[in-house]
Amino acid sequence: MDFIDALRVLLRRWRVMAVGAAVVLAAAAAAVALVPTQYQATGQLVMLLPPQATGAATPTNPYLNLEPGLTVTASLIASTLSTKDSARSLEAAGFTSDYAIGLSPDAGPVLVISTEDTDGAMAVRTRDEVIRRLQVELARIQSAVNAPQRQLIDARPNSAPSVAEPLPGSKIRALAVIGGVGVVTTLLVAFIRDRRRPEEDREEVRAAAPTPRATPRSRADERVRPDAGERLRPAEDRPRERVSASAAARWWDS
Repeated sequence: MDFIDALRVLLRRWRVMAVGAAVVLAAAAAAVALVPTQYQATGQLVMLLPPQATGAATPTNPYLNLEPGLTVTASLIASTLSTKDSARSLEAAGFTSDYAIGLSPDAGPVLVISTEDTDGAMAVRTRDEVIRRLQVELARIQSAVNAPQRQLIDARPNSAPSVAEPLPGSKIRALAVIGGVGVVTTLLVAFIRDRRRPEEDREEVRAAAPTPRATPRSRADERVRPDAGERLRPAEDRPRERVSASAAARWWDS
């Protein structure tokens, strides 16, 4: 079957195509209304040393004093907050959004915190709580090793908007699935119905065709025998009468 044949099938089954299109549109409208919008809240946490870390007499700009140890420290506290125990603790405290913590690959000791939820406000609150717990964990591990006061690492939040951003991806994925499944199903139904109903189509064509008119007969053919009530056949269709031998002899003698 080439493209032209397929197009003819779709045109013949336009009712199936119309019903399929209506169902797909209704399902798409329901998906837009029912599929919840996902919201995302992100933020960064930058690890910095205090200016006096290089000496009280020679203070240094903290942003210029990014030691490799800061990146290691950031990875340690990120791994601690990424465990299942920490996730259960956050959920028990009422922060139910999904979250992820990652180390920025090219920005040094910078942690990226991301939360997702159907409730934008909850996503923001969960992100802020994760940042707070990262700061607490940073202070704990430094206190555990008696780090000098002038070398205590500070974690400063950065790029943490107060409003979560909507993510249209969930609705788009739902619409894509509905559209793809709906179109494929409609085409299959149209082709299967076209293949399984050829006899019904021919009956419909015959029913729609005009009925041929009967050919009128001549009056000679319409005559009725008075005794039998049957129609007489045309003269040429009647059996010829047998000629008797005596009549033939008389004709021959004459």
